[in-house]
Amino acid sequence: MLSCGATHEFEQPKILYQEIATYQSFAWDATRSYTNNKTFLTPETSHFLLGILNARPTWFFLGLTASKLQGGAYQMQTPYVSQIPIPTSGSNTAITGLVERILALKAADGRADVSGLEGEINERVYALYGLRPDEIRMIEEQVGGGGAG
Repeated sequence: MLSCGATHEFEQPKILYQEIATYQSFAWDATRSYTNNKTFLTPETSHFLLGILNARPTWFFLGLTASKLQGGAYQMQTPYVSQIPIPTSGSNTAITGLVERILALKAADGRADVSGLEGEINERVYALYGLRPDEIRMIEEQVGGGGAG
């Protein structure tokens, strides 16, 4: 979370996320938006990071670490989100390109079907974490149809 003295961070592209979430909703903001106290932001941003945060393995991880609320919502506070392991090598360029395609399609048509691109991101993120087929199957069964972009 940013202190009041860090308002310049709002002027930069950033990833925003809700304090309480029932589904993955890490969002890219390049509009210099200011938000209220029910959203958080990460100023260390990239389209690669956005792809990782919205991938199924991340939601699975948050399900194991974040506090749960009534109705299955997660508390998406900094102590939980900051624990997400971010891979540092692998297909950064490929994931970045897929996320940029999703953002462009959504900007052109907010109802665009990007599920195929999200599936590709999920597959690449599974590979970055070195997950085995049985582990991927378990995540898919528990997380289901979550997004990646």
